[in-house]
Amino acid sequence: MGDEHTCAFIHPDSILDTVLAGCWGHNEFGQTNLPALARMNVLAQIELGSVHSCALVVSSLLCWGSDLQGQSHVPEHVAQTVLSVSAGVVHTCAVK
Repeated sequence: MGDEHTCAFIHPDSILDTVLAGCWGHNEFGQTNLPALARMNVLAQIELGSVHSCALVVSSLLCWGSDLQGQSHVPEHVAQTVLSVSAGVVHTCAVK
């Protein structure tokens, strides 16, 4: 859970085992606005920082929301083949 926002996995179609996500709450920095890639693909993990959010989409890391300290900018050499992610107040860490 972020400071004033949250995200959750949603199972809209139990027959297909589709796992999507939805976010809601305070959205001053766009932290609840899932990018198109995150809305249209199966998510493996969601992590929330104070005012940013991250998700693993088919082993690729996406982050959005506030980027004032660079917490939503995923370096190109990190973005692919990510195993897990952890979001802190104003930082993000990934395990490759």
